[in-house]
Amino acid sequence: DDGNIGLDVYGMEISQWAVNHSMVQDRIYQGDVTTKDLSKLFGGNDLVIAYDLLEHVDYENINTAIQNIIQCSNKYILISVPTLGDINLEKDPTHRIKETKDWWLNKFLEHRCVPINTPKSFLYCEQLMIFEVPKNES
Repeated sequence: DDGNIGLDVYGMEISQWAVNHSMVQDRIYQGDVTTKDLSKLFGGNDLVIAYDLLEHVDYENINTAIQNIIQCSNKYILISVPTLGDINLEKDPTHRIKETKDWWLNKFLEHRCVPINTPKSFLYCEQLMIFEVPKNES
């Protein structure tokens, strides 16, 4: 069994070193979520996941990052971010955005994303947020 479950999955990583040492080099691209026109590489996906990513973006670039994520999805976005009160938020000096879960929810609401309740059975559900993307943004 090769572990393939029939999903067509691609990723992006800011570190060229990580891309070069990835086990799936044909499916991972070097790039920055604040770069424009990511939809050319990643557009038309049913689900875009930004896991432990957005808290590393500067405040002045967060709206661009969110807009780029929205443009890559035609249905859903799942984000994972540590929020105020999470001890892991302060442990990593590269975390630039340190805000509450409500702040993050409002950020995505500003971009007309619709929050979906995160199932309580999801591991680390307290830092996961799921959104439906605006229909005319995809």
